[in-house]
Amino acid sequence: MQPAPECRHLQPAGASFYAEGEWMEADEAYGEAATALQVNDLQMALRRPALDLIIACWLNQAQCQLQLRAWAKAEKLCDGVLQREPRHAKALYRRGAALMRQGETRRARADLRAAYRAAPTDRGVRQLLDECERTVRKEAQQERAYTSRMFAAPPETAIAEPPDGGARGDAGGAGGLGGAAAAGGSWRRTAHRTLVAPWGRVGSLLVSYPALTQAVVLLGVVVVAPLALSAAALAAFSYFV
Repeated sequence: MQPAPECRHLQPAGASFYAEGEWMEADEAYGEAATALQVNDLQMALRRPALDLIIACWLNQAQCQLQLRAWAKAEKLCDGVLQREPRHAKALYRRGAALMRQGETRRARADLRAAYRAAPTDRGVRQLLDECERTVRKEAQQERAYTSRMFAAPPETAIAEPPDGGARGDAGGAGGLGGAAAAGGSWRRTAHRTLVAPWGRVGSLLVSYPALTQAVVLLGVVVVAPLALSAAALAAFSYFV
């Protein structure tokens, strides 16, 4: 028994459309060929060759979808390949490309690293992996900068000193006001160092240690939130009673 004779003309047609850049027509031809090959009564000896052809069709379809900028469809086709061949370098590479275009840079990096391990001499894989690594590093820097700005202390307001003449001319008036202003400025600087500045260090610490951030969030959910709810319920009960 031969595997699905009706699909024999579809693969050459798909290749012809593909060579001419007719991506939609090529995708349709490869899809029909893959569907025709998926029959349940193949002899055992023919199942592996049929699967290889199906995988080839899906990968060609994925490339067509990349050319059509249909990133999600390309990802789904590669998923089908990787469910059957988890280390298939070309499927990992094309899914990584689709994920990058969808902004999933960290998932893309994982796929591209796996593709590079499977095909370390492939220049296309190496180039796309390098691009992805640069993008991930840039995004991480932007995230750190954003978090630092969130926790950064506001600039201290300069305290205007009174003119020398005013201070000397009226020791009981301008001099007293100057002393009060200086004392106020000193108090604000002390409050800033005590209450605001530590949050900048906390923000940097949380950015540097993601696991610590997760632990803090979990502590807030498990401990702080129930206590706050209990306090609110008690206050409401006391109000009505």
